[in-house]
Amino acid sequence: MIRINLLPFRADAIRENIRRQFSIFLILLIAVTGGLFYYNLLLNSQIDDLNAKINSTRAALAAKKQQAAEVDRITKELEILKKKTEVIVNLALDRKDAVVLLDTMTRMVIDKRMWYTSLEAKQGKVDIRGVALDNKTVADFMTRLEKSPHFSDVRLQSTKRQDIGDIDNLKSFAITMSRIPLSDIAKKEGEQKEAKKS
Repeated sequence: MIRINLLPFRADAIRENIRRQFSIFLILLIAVTGGLFYYNLLLNSQIDDLNAKINSTRAALAAKKQQAAEVDRITKELEILKKKTEVIVNLALDRKDAVVLLDTMTRMVIDKRMWYTSLEAKQGKVDIRGVALDNKTVADFMTRLEKSPHFSDVRLQSTKRQDIGDIDNLKSFAITMSRIPLSDIAKKEGEQKEAKKS
């Protein structure tokens, strides 16, 4: 009987099988490691891009904050300037106020029929005391005051009979009224001019 020894062939087949499996494992290991390395590079690139965007956004935000601070500063300066301008305008109007009041009151007098004994103006109120020949003169004077753009809420406080020297039966009167500020009068006149142009 003939005997054939197949063991070396089997051993070679087993070694070849192990070599093939090791090669496949090594190739798979290299492929997985390469894939992971590439994926890591891709993630690092995305992280770098995002960090760059974050830095540029922070820089833009800082610039916008600086611009906002500058706008706030300019706004505050404009408000201060506006207040100063209003103060200057009010001072100019207040300076003219007494002159305008005296001029207006002079024009309101009914010639040779009445005169003032006192005139007091404070805090938007005007108190007038005077003497007139009769009640009609007082009524005409009040009508003039009511028609004037400088006054409102004209009220007769009192009228009394008064004798001065040889003249009997004169009427002393007291009138109070509210003053309309010059700025309001100027504003109203401006509106009326605009309405006429339209």
